Amino acid sequence: RRRKEKEEDKGDLNSEIERMKKLMETELGEGVQANIIPSSLLAKQGNAKPRKAAKAGKSLEDEYEKRRKKYMKERGRGVFFGESLEGSYAACKELGVPHMVDQIFEFLSVFAVHEEGIFRISSGDIERKTLRRLYDEGHRVDPMAHSLASVAGVLKEYFRELPVPLIPFELYQGFIDLWEQRDEGEGEANGGGEGGAIPAESLRPLVARLSDTNRTILQGLLTMLSAIAKHSDVNMMSAQNLAIVFGQNILRFKGDDLFRVMSDSPAVNGVTEAMIVARERLFGEE
Repeated sequence: RRRKEKEEDKGDLNSEIERMKKLMETELGEGVQANIIPSSLLAKQGNAKPRKAAKAGKSLEDEYEKRRKKYMKERGRGVFFGESLEGSYAACKELGVPHMVDQIFEFLSVFAVHEEGIFRISSGDIERKTLRRLYDEGHRVDPMAHSLASVAGVLKEYFRELPVPLIPFELYQGFIDLWEQRDEGEGEANGGGEGGAIPAESLRPLVARLSDTNRTILQGLLTMLSAIAKHSDVNMMSAQNLAIVFGQNILRFKGDDLFRVMSDSPAVNGVTEAMIVARERLFGEE
């Protein structure tokens, strides 16, 4: 009887993992990373006996923890926050962990699309700070162990605190000029709304000037935001609302001129919305 119950439990577990994989492939395609499936499920999957699997897993985790502590002591600073994009990717390569933004993009693209007010509803301060610390100290983080709001909050903080924004300062004015020179009639021609007021063909030359790293991350961010915006009837986060949340975090004016920041705000938000709307055409995905 016990053997039968174990077989049934194992069947349920494998079914759950397969269900999650199919869900992720539907939203993200076949190239989805497996590391956003809860590690607690993956650790139980397979034919190994639970005790042996647990023992082997603990040994590997202990080995990683020793290596992580040694690396972080020598490094003397966090992996992500306040670090350049290139620097954080180099640190992740040394540690052998996925970059925080890559993991979060995929996680939220699947699990946040039906979450009302995602990126607008704040998580508890302690919860968000705990998750931030875990990432910054190089721990292996399982997003499933944290609330959607805390994961979303940490992602926003990351982009806001980059020393050089995702869209570098030298490209800032070019994007603002695009907005000032826009043909408002394009909005109707491209599906309505401010997001259609700048065609992808106008945005593409500026996006092409980004470094490979920045362009890849921008593409990942816009892919995630586009996936969320497609379900705006449920989550109440349209491309326009998402642009308001992320615009100033990825496209920032260099300086402390508050009046300039405020006066440029409609342009920053409008350009960001246009990139979300035109994401497929912007990166030649059609």
